[in-house]
Amino acid sequence: AKGHRVAVADQMALPSECKGIVPREVTRIVTAGTILDTQSLDDKDHNYLVCLVFG
Repeated sequence: AKGHRVAVADQMALPSECKGIVPREVTRIVTAGTILDTQSLDDKDHNYLVCLVFG
């Protein structure tokens, strides 16, 4: 959204196993071009990725 990256953090332990704050870790970073649903890709189609860097 608007060029921002979103980090997804998952719990690394059950709350019943921890005293205080439950440990979490970033498990993936989602950007505007991230495909979360692989079923939306047709395996018979070509999927291209291009990166241009100027400077």
